[in-house]
Amino acid sequence: MLREEMRGWMSHYTRAAFIDTGLVEAGQYEQRARDKAESEGWIFERMQGNRRMMDMLIRGEWTPEDYLIVPPGHSIQQTGTETIIKAVPVN
Repeated sequence: MLREEMRGWMSHYTRAAFIDTGLVEAGQYEQRARDKAESEGWIFERMQGNRRMMDMLIRGEWTPEDYLIVPPGHSIQQTGTETIIKAVPVN
């Protein structure tokens, strides 16, 4: 029963995607994603990614256009607008 519950999240998926960011040789990881998709009856998709946001994160280039900065004493709140979320002071 526990095993079934732990796998429950997968019942909502219909595809597996491998995003190639060029960080490592993709071969074995792409194959693992393909194998998982096949074993679950999902569609497999290979996508080309990039490392821009990860590089910015590591370099500390946290622009408000790309990252939500949540200062101490704030929480994340849904906006209902195109920004989706914002940081608001905790009351």
